[in-house]
Amino acid sequence: MFCPHCGAKTEPDAAFCEACGTRLTEGTAPAAPPTPPSGSPSGLLVGGGVLLVAAVVVGVLALTGVIGGHAEVARVELPARPTVTAPPPMPAPATVETVPEPETTTETEPEPDAEPEEPRSVAATVARTCGRGGVGGDCHLSVRASPSSDSAELRRLDEGDALRLSCQLRGDPVRSSALGVTSSVWSRTTQGGYVTNVYVKGPGLKSRSITLRRC
Repeated sequence: MFCPHCGAKTEPDAAFCEACGTRLTEGTAPAAPPTPPSGSPSGLLVGGGVLLVAAVVVGVLALTGVIGGHAEVARVELPARPTVTAPPPMPAPATVETVPEPETTTETEPEPDAEPEEPRSVAATVARTCGRGGVGGDCHLSVRASPSSDSAELRRLDEGDALRLSCQLRGDPVRSSALGVTSSVWSRTTQGGYVTNVYVKGPGLKSRSITLRRC
């Protein structure tokens, strides 16, 4: 049961209220607990708790947007996705036409005419080997290994034989007593070996002078 004065809970057989000392009449029905006065400790606790709960509720409603007439759904606008533009196609490489360069003709000065070469060989004939008037000679001409009468004899040519001479040089002098002629000019034959110019004759040949290219 409860005290009819302060609303404190009491024992069923208690004669007085332990809280406020009010006499409890026997047979009195238990009354609902009165609202505690604003100055009592229990009233302060209840009021403070109600205010705290109300403040929390109001804060939650304010945050969610319910208070203010009607609930508004917050719209979160996402940033627009950038438009990816494909790169323009690469232009085809230009075809470069190769223009052939004109041929340049380098004019060269004509080479001067080469001097005429001396004949490679000259035709000759064995002559005067039989002496003057056919007297005083043995009618043959010795072909020597070198321009000297003391060198080895390679072969013999007879009076009137033909031969070809390629070059000339000076060697040992040769004396023809029958002709009364002395010469140191020797001619090389195209077959090899040397003959004295005393006993050969031919176009431009002289007994004592070099008239062909030198050997």
